[in-house]
Amino acid sequence: METNKNSTENSTKKLTIIVASLLLLSLIGNGIFFSTHNGLKRERDATELKMDSLLSVKLLVDKELNQAKTEREAYKGRNSELDKTLADMDSKLNDSKMQVDKLVKDNASVNSLRKKLKESEKLREDCSKLVSDYIKDVERLEAQNNLLNKSVNLLSQELETLKGKLELAKNIKVYDMIVINYKVTKKSNKPTIRARKVNRVSATFNLAENSVAESGFKEIFMVVYDAKGGILGSQNKKFTNKSTKKEQVFSASKPLEYKNEEVKMTINFDTEQKLVKGTYKVEIYVDGASSGKKDFVLR
Repeated sequence: METNKNSTENSTKKLTIIVASLLLLSLIGNGIFFSTHNGLKRERDATELKMDSLLSVKLLVDKELNQAKTEREAYKGRNSELDKTLADMDSKLNDSKMQVDKLVKDNASVNSLRKKLKESEKLREDCSKLVSDYIKDVERLEAQNNLLNKSVNLLSQELETLKGKLELAKNIKVYDMIVINYKVTKKSNKPTIRARKVNRVSATFNLAENSVAESGFKEIFMVVYDAKGGILGSQNKKFTNKSTKKEQVFSASKPLEYKNEEVKMTINFDTEQKLVKGTYKVEIYVDGASSGKKDFVLR
């Protein structure tokens, strides 16, 4: 009886030990499971966080690169030298973008990508500085060009003024002009101021000495205006007026070899037109340039 009791107690103790061992093993297993699970979760969370960080930094890098490219495109085609420099910058931007994509693909460290971000920011700053320097250079050159244009225009005006003065200086002036009207017949030449009798207008004058005028043969034109302002003589005889650049009718002409010295000469205009009373005028042109004039009255 006592033996059976001891046997039962021993069995109970063994069962208790077995159950306790199983519970202990279960706890250990659960601990290992939860520890492993938590480790995997932390690793997964860390990986996801890293990927999020990589993508965030990549977006920043892409933003910098895209802004730099936009600034570059805005100034493309303005200058060949600038285009060449911008093309080099474009190549650097593309290389940088490819490097960023590779870093993300290779799951590189965030620090590596942040380093690339700084490089991209520097690249954009270089691009902005390049464009800024270009704008400053263009503005400076435009200012210089405007200043040069003003100087050129001023010099051109001065040159034209000097040319005009030189042309005027070259003109051979007429002075001391005397106009005498005649009634010419086969037997005599009698001076007269009677309009109905005049058939010759004679102008005598001095051509001034002019050392800057061109020497050589000159054509001296005489234009006689009647009392109504019309030109006496054939309307087919014309010369080019240097002042108006137009053809002008003349009454009479005479060649002269000019030697830059003072010379006295007379030009006669013979007419069969019936003249009327009034104030007349004689103008003298040397090779088309106005040289002098004189009014006279017929009664």
